[in-house]
Amino acid sequence: MTLADTLADVPIPDPPAKYRKHAEFDEKGGTASTGPVRQMVTDYRELLTLAGLDPDAFRIVGKVSQWTKTHHGREDTYSFLFTFEPIPAEGEESDIARELASMIKPVRPLKAPHAQGLPMVVCLADAQMGKDGPDADTPEQMDARFESALAQVAAMVKARRPSELIIADNGDPVEGITSSAPNQIATNTLDFPEQIRKWQRRLTQTILTLAPLAGKTHIAAVPSNHGEVRNSAGKVGYGDHGLGVARTVMDAFELLNSKLDLTFHFPATHHDVITYVDVGDARVAFTHGHHAKAIERMPQWIANQAASLRSPMRDTHIVCHGHFHQPGYRESRGRAIVSCSMFDAGSSWFENLTGEYSRPSITTFSIRDRRVFDIRFVEPNMPEAA
Repeated sequence: MTLADTLADVPIPDPPAKYRKHAEFDEKGGTASTGPVRQMVTDYRELLTLAGLDPDAFRIVGKVSQWTKTHHGREDTYSFLFTFEPIPAEGEESDIARELASMIKPVRPLKAPHAQGLPMVVCLADAQMGKDGPDADTPEQMDARFESALAQVAAMVKARRPSELIIADNGDPVEGITSSAPNQIATNTLDFPEQIRKWQRRLTQTILTLAPLAGKTHIAAVPSNHGEVRNSAGKVGYGDHGLGVARTVMDAFELLNSKLDLTFHFPATHHDVITYVDVGDARVAFTHGHHAKAIERMPQWIANQAASLRSPMRDTHIVCHGHFHQPGYRESRGRAIVSCSMFDAGSSWFENLTGEYSRPSITTFSIRDRRVFDIRFVEPNMPEAA
């Protein structure tokens, strides 16, 4: 008998008790282990099968733990421990609020190798919290619409498991009280402190919902016209309420010693209006867009920025902007330009002027080969106000 035959005949060692093959059930699903195997397993269906569970009836939730026994001269021994739950029948997950809450509470980030999908971008643009408009309902109803869209985005992120996720505030997160007219406060549905509070809550909710479902998560913020610090005479200094909220949320996660893998990104200086995020070999630029004056001028404005020796735009592959409330996609000079959809209550002045309006939605896309892939404008799955 050869040495190889002798090693092959060595019995597989027993792992600790919790890593021995078993499946224990409770009211939510249960926990299970594959028992010892002589190969690394990353496919969730195979893990369920090895534990004696039907992969068409159950699914793995949360983190998969691994026990490893290293041998010399032969393959290592592994065992995998995980939590599982029944796959609900079609229609059982129609309660969006309950589904969203279940996604937020655990806050259990999935780390590599379980998050190896294409990088993904989620853009929140023109929320304009507190804005009145032709499609406005109560602030609570607007929040419910957002949560409906966010729950759908969360399901997409959960399915794709992006290796890196960018959550971007593309500007105008609040309506403000002096950003468009001296009497603007008269037509708002919320006072200014409440606008700030609601946007801070929404940005935090988005991070808590999506970040645990991805690998590394980037949060990008940009200055915008409704975010500017203003008085009745116009802009005051370089302060921006949207950037201020993003920094407050960043401080909160740092003070809480969050286990989420978060990195916040801002413009390089208070003079800049573009925030850059590098993921893999792609550079993505985020800006509000109001400096271009018109959506048709965005390609030329971007080209002008790229021509400047002081701007990193030259090496940018994808540009995302908001401001114009018109979702869309185009390419110019080899760059992808994503016009992010808004999530406000509608602009009566703009509709009366041009006849144009659009539905609230969240813009998402993946990045493949430094290009935009599978772009979607995710609308709430519920009726709008009459």
